[in-house]
Amino acid sequence: MRGNQIRGQLTRSYLLVIVVTVAIILLLFQLIPFTPGDRLAARLALAYGQQLAPLIQDHLNDNPNREETRKLLQAAVSQPEPSPNERQALILQRTILAALQIERVMLLSADGEVLAEGIVTDVDPAGLPADWEDRAIQLETADGASNFLLVQTGLDLSQAGALQPAFWRFTAGAGLFAALIGAGLSWYLVQQITTPLTQLRNAAVKMTEEGKAEPLEVEGENELADLARAFNRMTTTIEQQQTQRRQFVADIAHELRTPLTIMQVNLEGLQDGMQSVDSAGRVISQEIQALTRLIDDLRLLSLADVEALTLNQTLLEVKPWLLELLSGWQVKAAQKEIDLRILGLEKPTDSWKIWGDPERLQQVLSNLMENALQHTPSDGTIEIEVDQRGDQELVISVTDTGPGIPAEMIDRVFERFFRLDRSRSRQTGGSGLGLAIVQRLVTAHGGRVTAANQPAGGARFSVVLPSR
Repeated sequence: MRGNQIRGQLTRSYLLVIVVTVAIILLLFQLIPFTPGDRLAARLALAYGQQLAPLIQDHLNDNPNREETRKLLQAAVSQPEPSPNERQALILQRTILAALQIERVMLLSADGEVLAEGIVTDVDPAGLPADWEDRAIQLETADGASNFLLVQTGLDLSQAGALQPAFWRFTAGAGLFAALIGAGLSWYLVQQITTPLTQLRNAAVKMTEEGKAEPLEVEGENELADLARAFNRMTTTIEQQQTQRRQFVADIAHELRTPLTIMQVNLEGLQDGMQSVDSAGRVISQEIQALTRLIDDLRLLSLADVEALTLNQTLLEVKPWLLELLSGWQVKAAQKEIDLRILGLEKPTDSWKIWGDPERLQQVLSNLMENALQHTPSDGTIEIEVDQRGDQELVISVTDTGPGIPAEMIDRVFERFFRLDRSRSRQTGGSGLGLAIVQRLVTAHGGRVTAANQPAGGARFSVVLPSR
């Protein structure tokens, strides 16, 4: 399986990094030169002498007295008790002397004569080593004489070479132990990475085969957690779309079945001689018109969904445009004994202009008016209000005195085929596409539409459009 392939690749990658790292460390240790013990002791003594050389040379230039020089050299090998004023420096000196086991510091002439020396009290003086010139540090005095400073240590590192095999065994063991620990950590890290990926893969397979999947458990704030959250959002969206699609198909079937059933009944009545040609033809024509409107509305929504809706936009003057539409709406309102009012046009409206498609915007307001007329009882009131919001927006509101919208349904009124009362027929509740079309057309014009309830009762729909 691909999940196991990823786990294997990650595991091999981690192990390869560990093995290469340990091998490089062991190789570097192998390349480090191992200094023999006696040479190492001589180097340590020489290093200490190089620290003393400037002090001794300055002393010889200022005071070449041998007794004073001896005292200075003796101080270089002594370990005095620290005084309060010099505690830190003397503690450091005593530590260095103890570690290097400095036994003798000598000032030699060019021919090897001991001019002055400092020596540890319990150490027997020994002769000069044969290679003393290689171990001594040359000092140049002010009178041009050449003296040499020689430091001898009692540090015995002659057996240090015997530790080399043990050192390599320890290094190899430590490397193996580190590799084992690294392998364990690698396995743990691989599990941390691949387990969520495996769960994600299984959920994706289930979504593909069954059309649904359980939400993934999300822990942490890393990239894998973000991926799981994105997958959960995707599955939720897909399930919602599937639900909407099923509902859409059911609504379409219902909307088509009703007019087709009516036409079938009238055709059967016509065949049986129970209905006249004029009566059946009139009913069938009405239902065909209803089907045509339904198909046109669905086509408009589909074009809006893919942003392929064509708008023939022009600059509209708001006041004359609304007054022209108002005459047709007043007739319909009067037939239902509803008081239709238009507010806001008494303000200075000469500058109220919008850039839009007159036919589509008329469809927006007509759908809102049809919705208000359907839900407003006789002797009720519908108000159309126009207002300028700042310099950039024009607001057209349609308010009715109907029953209003249940609070839990306000967010759904712009959904396709949504009706407040699912039992309402097309004659009393419309197809349920009117408000969905309003939202798509207003959005296509760069505006927005909102729905709200009035405190005194009734619903208010507000269309906000960019003004010019």
